[in-house]
Amino acid sequence: MRAVVPAHALMFASYEGVLFYGGAHSTQHANASNLRVVAAGFAAGGISTLFHDTIMVPAETIKQRMQLGYYSNASQATRRMMATGGVSLFRSLPTTLAMNVPYASLMMMSNESLRRLLNPTGTFSLPTFLVAGAISGGLAAAVTTPLDVIKTRLQTQGMSLAKTSTGELGGAPREFKVRYNGFVEAFQAVSREHGYGGFFRGMAPRVLQIGPSCALSWCAYESVKQVLQSIAPKNEQISGFTCP
Repeated sequence: MRAVVPAHALMFASYEGVLFYGGAHSTQHANASNLRVVAAGFAAGGISTLFHDTIMVPAETIKQRMQLGYYSNASQATRRMMATGGVSLFRSLPTTLAMNVPYASLMMMSNESLRRLLNPTGTFSLPTFLVAGAISGGLAAAVTTPLDVIKTRLQTQGMSLAKTSTGELGGAPREFKVRYNGFVEAFQAVSREHGYGGFFRGMAPRVLQIGPSCALSWCAYESVKQVLQSIAPKNEQISGFTCP
């Protein structure tokens, strides 16, 4: 999807920017306090996710409606939603941010703290990226499992057609009748049906999936950074930051 590239570009640029200007970048670890690293990592996770999801949520909305067969292409879907004010493109943004910001903040905070602990000099180290990424990703995944359970409820809830089709290509419905109108109703449903233990169903598979994924992602990202920095002239600016 074309939105993935700009979304991730903004996410990592803002992540690097918050760490750099917060004095907690990997190149500044030797002089940064533990509190500064923790605070900057937490803020970097939240801010970078805000940029990322602001682009990805409307793109995901268009993709999902196309997959349901309501529109023939992305242009038609965008035009139809913009014709009604474009609100539907961002309707799920608050819920998405409520789920993703805590995860990203915890993951990046843990990742930066573990990197500093394992490699205080901040030098390139694949073993450090692997270990820190796996632990931070698994920890954040475990802590935010209740949020993921609620998000899954909201995304997969049964929907029944409330009114007839508009008669346009794909038979796009006029409106839907949904089981849960938001976060609170989904939370109450899980609690009522499964008790508080229901909020931690699937935690182990989630940790086993996200932990290794984070480890590999950070290794790939840091490896590309290392290559770009090695071929760039000394002191040349890359993405707004001076190469060491």
